[in-house]
Amino acid sequence: LTMTMTDGVPAEYAGESWYGNFDFTSGMICSWPAFALPAGYFEARLRCDVVAGAWPAFWALSASNGLDWPPEIDVVEYWGDSPSWAQYGGYQVGSGQIGAGNHSITGTMATWNTFGCHYVPGSSVSFYCNGSLSGTRSIGFTDSLFLLVNLAGDHRSGLSPSPGSMPFSAQVDWVRAWAT
Repeated sequence: LTMTMTDGVPAEYAGESWYGNFDFTSGMICSWPAFALPAGYFEARLRCDVVAGAWPAFWALSASNGLDWPPEIDVVEYWGDSPSWAQYGGYQVGSGQIGAGNHSITGTMATWNTFGCHYVPGSSVSFYCNGSLSGTRSIGFTDSLFLLVNLAGDHRSGLSPSPGSMPFSAQVDWVRAWAT
């Protein structure tokens, strides 16, 4: 699957962004409401263009809250101006961020990398990159999770995609999940 960010917004989607109005569009795939993981391991094999303003992510949200937030587990978030590192972390109700950390990726995000998460409800989340443990964080939530992969524009850091940098893409080779 290839998600591509392009310059311009189709008229039928104008003004529909969660974050405000932007002059670009992108995409997302998610498993809600068809699939949620009560506990277990999930992973995705991803790569993306190294472009300032790109913000691809593989993450999970509570299936019991629908699209409400938090809790959130960020298996990987990547900012296009940092080609050789990517971040993991998340949020939970009440205590906020569970603590972010950095994955050590192979090559750059332009090469295929596998990002995974072992979710133990009410206990911990462990984050993996290419089969190696990147870090573990304690959590208190016990919700079943649905999975998302998206390509957004990094408007938070002031690096919004410029028309000259588009189109750019993120590719998903596969997403897998094992319940425990």
